[in-house]
Amino acid sequence: MFVKKHTRIAIDWPVVPSTAALLTNDDGRYLLHLRSANKPIWRPGQWALLGGNTEKGESCEAAIARELHEEIGLAVPDLTGFVTLDTLDARGAFMNRVRVYHGTLNTPAHEINLREGIQLRWTRIDEIDEMAMDPGAVAVLHAHRNTLPPAGHRDAALPVVEVREPRDQRSRSIVGAHLVLIRDGSVLLGKRHPDSAFAPSTWHLLAVH
Repeated sequence: MFVKKHTRIAIDWPVVPSTAALLTNDDGRYLLHLRSANKPIWRPGQWALLGGNTEKGESCEAAIARELHEEIGLAVPDLTGFVTLDTLDARGAFMNRVRVYHGTLNTPAHEINLREGIQLRWTRIDEIDEMAMDPGAVAVLHAHRNTLPPAGHRDAALPVVEVREPRDQRSRSIVGAHLVLIRDGSVLLGKRHPDSAFAPSTWHLLAVH
């Protein structure tokens, strides 16, 4: 994760950002939202910031206000632009953009009427290493802790935080199983199909993978 003033990503289509709310309380904790685990949504089953997509014709400011009302039934009057969060894939190609707004809220989590997702909690930044976290939320929390920008940014001037998806380190190993079937000293073979990807048109042990 890093913060920069201007994005270097070449994007050939208009990007409509999603929105998120970085909510802090007077104790320096962050309000995190455990997202539903079994739905086809962004970052299922992870702790993330509240927020959501911008609807057609809707400004980001209107979208985050609507999302907070839909998700927790509250208005946060002091929301101001904080950062733009860009997610890149493992090769550095642009995937997703989120406009993040910062605001203060001092309502205990158990008093908030959560309408979407699983759970809310006020979290210290030193606790997030033990949690299943949205990488973008982690990047935003560290940006807030380490590089606080002045309040009142215009959206176009927001610093950009980039987070890159990790490379898939798993490699797929195909395991083959061969059957050696012997009767009266003879071995059963089968002639492989001419279009077979492995050993076409050859006599071979019965096999599968």
